[in-house]
Amino acid sequence: MRDPKRIRKVCNKLASAWETTPDLRFGQLVTNVMLEIQKDERIPFYVEDEEMISNIEEYCQNIGYIR
Repeated sequence: MRDPKRIRKVCNKLASAWETTPDLRFGQLVTNVMLEIQKDERIPFYVEDEEMISNIEEYCQNIGYIR
């Protein structure tokens, strides 16, 4: 079984990213992160949680928001 503690970690990172990009709607933020993953010819469905956190951080850095 996967560690349930990972859920809060991912949610907190997503909340932090959204707070730094408040002009985006939630769907826009999530879609933009997914599109970045797909640029590398990866399928977001299979991305592990730790990698998803990294992708969220990378997206925020790429658009000029660092937190």
